Amino acid sequence: MVMENVNKPQLWNIFNQVTMQSQDVRHHRFCLRLMLKNPDNHALCVLNGHNAFVSGSFKHALGQYVQAFRAKPDEPLYSLCIGLTFIHMASQKYVLKRHALLVQGFSFLHRYLDLRGACQESFYNLGRGLHQLGLLHLAIHYYQRVLELPPLTLEGIETDQTDLRRDTAFNLSLIYQSSGNTRMAQKMLYTYAVV
Repeated sequence: MVMENVNKPQLWNIFNQVTMQSQDVRHHRFCLRLMLKNPDNHALCVLNGHNAFVSGSFKHALGQYVQAFRAKPDEPLYSLCIGLTFIHMASQKYVLKRHALLVQGFSFLHRYLDLRGACQESFYNLGRGLHQLGLLHLAIHYYQRVLELPPLTLEGIETDQTDLRRDTAFNLSLIYQSSGNTRMAQKMLYTYAVV
């Protein structure tokens, strides 16, 4: 169905849901071959970027995300994907220009924050990127901003599903636990994560 209707986003959403559930990676090659026949297909471009990112081919993922970004520069998702790709590239063991990668990564993450606006999701993603790099004092700042904001309200989705305070509290508890502040780690978990 996808091959016959390449420009139907609904079919790509279903295709993505099915392939996420399977542990098989043959769909990666299928998407790459289909991209050769349909080089301007936006959904394939992003899907190939995600496949490359998950496989650890960050340079290929970056190329796909940049292509999507050029087509729709005001879409916050593409700025997020590019920023995270740069951060993952900078996190690798053997990197020549780590500082330049980090600067580019955080410039795209801040662009994402500007496009997405101040909400739990954007602050959580920025905090998570800083947390991954070990910049814990900065990650704490963004995580605390998440805890101050209410969850997003989306039509047809329970507020409990969009609330990131539990995830944020867990990440904060890990930071506090690693620094030896077990009391603060417990407070975070008791306040936000206990059901």
